[in-house]
Amino acid sequence: MKKITINIVMAVLCLNFSLSAQVNQAVGTATHGILIGQPMPDITLTGLLHYKDRAGHPAVTAQLADFKGKLLILDFWATWCSPCIAMIPRMDSLQKQFNGQLQFLSVTYQSANEVNAFMTKFTRQQHRTYDIPELVGDNILNNLFPHSSLPHFVWIDPHGVVRAITDQNAVTSKNIDDLLLHQDIKAPVKQEVALLPYDRTKPLFTHQNPAFDSTLVFRSSLTGCVEGLRSGYHYDLDQPGKSRRITARNLPLMALFSNAYAGQYKTLGNHKILLDVQDTTALNSSKTGAAYHQWLFAGHGYCYELIVPPRLAPDIFSIMQADLSRLFPQYKARLEIMERDCWVLTRTAATDKLKTTGSKPHIQVDRFGFQMSNATLDYLIVQLDSFYLSNTPYPVVDGTGFTGKVDLSLDANLGSVESLNQALEKYDLKFVLKKAPVEMLHISDNDKAL
Repeated sequence: MKKITINIVMAVLCLNFSLSAQVNQAVGTATHGILIGQPMPDITLTGLLHYKDRAGHPAVTAQLADFKGKLLILDFWATWCSPCIAMIPRMDSLQKQFNGQLQFLSVTYQSANEVNAFMTKFTRQQHRTYDIPELVGDNILNNLFPHSSLPHFVWIDPHGVVRAITDQNAVTSKNIDDLLLHQDIKAPVKQEVALLPYDRTKPLFTHQNPAFDSTLVFRSSLTGCVEGLRSGYHYDLDQPGKSRRITARNLPLMALFSNAYAGQYKTLGNHKILLDVQDTTALNSSKTGAAYHQWLFAGHGYCYELIVPPRLAPDIFSIMQADLSRLFPQYKARLEIMERDCWVLTRTAATDKLKTTGSKPHIQVDRFGFQMSNATLDYLIVQLDSFYLSNTPYPVVDGTGFTGKVDLSLDANLGSVESLNQALEKYDLKFVLKKAPVEMLHISDNDKAL
């Protein structure tokens, strides 16, 4: 299998915008944008998709005042944001439930081509359509409501006054009903953090003296979470004669163990980690949004960086494992082969429908499709196991026994085994849930720890 480099990012990409002169004049502040309790200026929205005006005619522009008389909820989103995508069916259902009283407007900086391509695939695979207009290529509303994470929801009452700014957890029928009846909801305000400048091509903890960095040979460092730093993980590729670096930013302890034991060419999702400890809350959390942020910054999150000289580059992940063992001796971590329930890619017939025709090697993948020519099945398995099916309880393994190069084209929701199996049927392939040996990261309490 060819080398595959995977960067694991454990938080959504953050967006920051500065206020334009037009917005500053309308709002009267260049720092916070429009605040809760302030009225909205009547701005022109240009670049609307799937929008109908009050007369029911398709339109690409509108005045914000056109939405008065309804509760307007601005949904700041992006096509790559999984929580944003999960909100689309919920918003559509709520809009139908509060017919005539509620209007969602999805707002994105992305282009019409990107959004149309995404929605075409999404609606086809969901077997339904959605009546939520999208504002594309936006910078005005993003400037009016600066935010550092997605999803981001702004609630504007029927009179055009901002009443709430929340995350997705607050978007419920009860809160909508409360705002329509009382012009207020009991939901926490979504907290935004000013992002620190960060260049991942440079060491995380840069000394003030440039000569120090230029002569640095080895460094291993661990800190708690740093406010304003995006969560993430990065490592440099192993290049002969060059130093190597691993950087983890604002991650829980289980993510540090996972990255250390996964190494360079694989990942270990939650379904490949066995926690055999009395207290799992110190290692990971299922909380989301603000609750997860609070948990992470309450002593459960870390920044870690390791820089090693060229001669130690091949051993960098072993050195990280040793660091974790020294720093957290209460845990014992190791890789073990175990029989587990897995999604096993299985042949349903003896006929070979996979062998490549010998075309130019090519791989293209997104949430709604996978195209591969003249490459091995390992690429499909890694993508599904590491990303698209990583939230399922079961690892993904290849049970076909096919080691040659293949051509494969799947029009499917890669996060759905049912959708994948429908697309795989033409190749006489199917994912079957059954026992299979799989390499697991086993983390247990260390009884020998002092």
